Amino acid sequence: MTSIWLFIAISFEIATFIVSVIYSKTLIKNKLSTFPYFLLFILLGEITGILLGKIYHKNIAFYNIFTSLQMAYYLVLIHKSINSLKGKRCISFCLLFFIITTLINYFFIQNIDAELASYTFTIGCLLITIGGVYFFYELLHSDEIENYATYPQFWIILGLFIFYTCNIPYMSVYNYLSKNYLTICNAYFKIIEILSYIMYSFFIIGIVCNRKKKLFLH
Repeated sequence: MTSIWLFIAISFEIATFIVSVIYSKTLIKNKLSTFPYFLLFILLGEITGILLGKIYHKNIAFYNIFTSLQMAYYLVLIHKSINSLKGKRCISFCLLFFIITTLINYFFIQNIDAELASYTFTIGCLLITIGGVYFFYELLHSDEIENYATYPQFWIILGLFIFYTCNIPYMSVYNYLSKNYLTICNAYFKIIEILSYIMYSFFIIGIVCNRKKKLFLH
């Protein structure tokens, strides 16, 4: 990652964390009390990864584990945002499936010290996408229709949905592209970076909005 891309990425993460701290009371009211802590976790993780790369020139294993933890949290967040018992059970199964397949992949299939855990990340992207689809489906078919512009979970999960859906083709062929078509891989990576900025922008919108205004279906 070039210095300019790195600076922009860190700037977005810092800005999102600061906004989450400022609006922490709003997040607590909307069942997102852990979100500021998670954003701090992401920020510290990114800094740690950068330092590991500069000092030891090797941080792939760290990022494999770090990214898996992020995906697990997002599945938990989607679980909390869904109301139906059936939906919650579905996301709980997805989370359990992700944890099991991640452990199997890390210990028996891919060498996480030498390559990106593409199988794990592809599965995680698929599950987050599925969870996002179910969330929007439930939102559209609920008896009480929220004003989406004032619904924090709508913006946050929309950001996740866009980012991880677009990541599916990239993650599934990352190791192949990085070894055989590095130019294409780097170009796609820049697109993914831009998508991450969009995701964090949606996070900020979700954090600062409120749920006072509602529309009811009569």
